[in-house]
Amino acid sequence: MEFEIAYISYDEPNASENLADLKSKLPPGTKLHHIHGVKGLDESHRAAAQSVKSDRVLIVDGDNKVTRDFFQVDFNSLLKDIPADRVLSWASKNIINGLIYGNGGLKLWPTHLLKQVNCHSAKSGQTDWCQQFPYQQLNNWYSYCMCNGSPFQAFRAGFREGVKLCLDSEGKRNPLLKQSPHLLYEGNRSRLLQWMSVGADVTNGEYAMFGARLGCIRVICEDDFNLEQINDYDWFHDYWNGEFSYVRDGNYQEHFDRLVYELEEHTGLFISNFNHEQSRAIKKMIPRPKRSGVLMPSPSDRDSLIEQGNLEKQL
Repeated sequence: MEFEIAYISYDEPNASENLADLKSKLPPGTKLHHIHGVKGLDESHRAAAQSVKSDRVLIVDGDNKVTRDFFQVDFNSLLKDIPADRVLSWASKNIINGLIYGNGGLKLWPTHLLKQVNCHSAKSGQTDWCQQFPYQQLNNWYSYCMCNGSPFQAFRAGFREGVKLCLDSEGKRNPLLKQSPHLLYEGNRSRLLQWMSVGADVTNGEYAMFGARLGCIRVICEDDFNLEQINDYDWFHDYWNGEFSYVRDGNYQEHFDRLVYELEEHTGLFISNFNHEQSRAIKKMIPRPKRSGVLMPSPSDRDSLIEQGNLEKQL
């Protein structure tokens, strides 16, 4: 391969297991770097960029289990017509709710761009990579997002997506959303509802649903909620161990159920407490939209997708 791999882990309970699985699938001679314990999403990714010597670097998250098929891709042909400043983004399949989209997926970065990332600090005013760098969205998925290794890990993953899926293409709040939830981009609204409703059949799945419901409520209904906090893992630990210690102890069912009614009352979003069998069935029935084209950051254009061929509008 023409690139090196950086595996980034911080506190994921299943990081060692996922890393061992990745090592067992690597082609001979592949250079793998393990970046562990670096605090901050930007800081850890810049450390990954500094560790490699290749022009591009594949980023694998600590909660990600890569499929063997990924290493059968003809990367020479794939990269031949891709501009040097594009971040290649593959989808990932979420182990909790079955969603297949960019969240948690493999990213092939131009190394020089990764050295510059500053998307998750309070000063940046952004919450995600694609608000700063051009993303080449690829339809195939080659990994599982294993974000259910503990109740806290699942809660944090759900809360972050509950917030991010309520934002516009620039990562900003829409002040009209409280009265008009239909203003959410249709694809994100569908994903948000699935995060908040599906997963009872998976270990710690209810914690992810609880987090997604709570994140949605906070971003839509609390104007003073600081969006940048979702990238601060120290804040998440304090939040989990303090205000929501009852969730940590498993005494969450009453609050979990109450959020169904609060969400419907305050946002008009209808969600359900699907049981084990219903969750399994829904995962098999919901179609997956195709991902293609280029997602470009643009401070002056809220609909910041540039059409290339059959482009689907999505974050």
